[in-house]
Amino acid sequence: NYVNKFRPDSVHVFWDAPTKALWRKSIYNKYKAHREQSQSMYEIDVPKAIKRQVLLSCLILNDLNVRQYYRDSQEADDLIYAFTKQHPDDENIIVSADGDFKQLSFRNQNIKIHNPLSKNKDLFESIPVRDPIMVKCLTGDKSDNIDGYYMVGPERSKILIDDKQKLNEFFKSPKAVLLDDDG
Repeated sequence: NYVNKFRPDSVHVFWDAPTKALWRKSIYNKYKAHREQSQSMYEIDVPKAIKRQVLLSCLILNDLNVRQYYRDSQEADDLIYAFTKQHPDDENIIVSADGDFKQLSFRNQNIKIHNPLSKNKDLFESIPVRDPIMVKCLTGDKSDNIDGYYMVGPERSKILIDDKQKLNEFFKSPKAVLLDDDG
């Protein structure tokens, strides 16, 4: 479907390493820890089922002449970032529902994001007004189990990002406290 829709010169698929082996996990042990816990609610062995599906997908994609990328300890988005940096003059279309890719389209005009789960009628996601990395640095990232600053949500982050003086004052204040599960 996507090959017909976008008519790319080539198709590339990027694979995540297992969560327990990710380099970020060695720095912050709570990284994506909530995902492992949520898998226990299923009646099947989720990691085993995923491993089987990935293996089958790799075999099929190989026969379809799709280039595939994997690296120990890396997530697919790290590999995609590296790939797009190596191809700055090529139009790159990323098909993903992962909101983290908005940071790529924010920084690079040659990158477009197609979210297959979006209810938006547009073919590609709009480019964010504010740096998505700054937003996540302030608000945290629930999907990766990373806490943000206390009492800083989407609206407050906009105010701080739009006004460098307010951002600097915030960082110098006692309010710039990260809140984690330990309080």
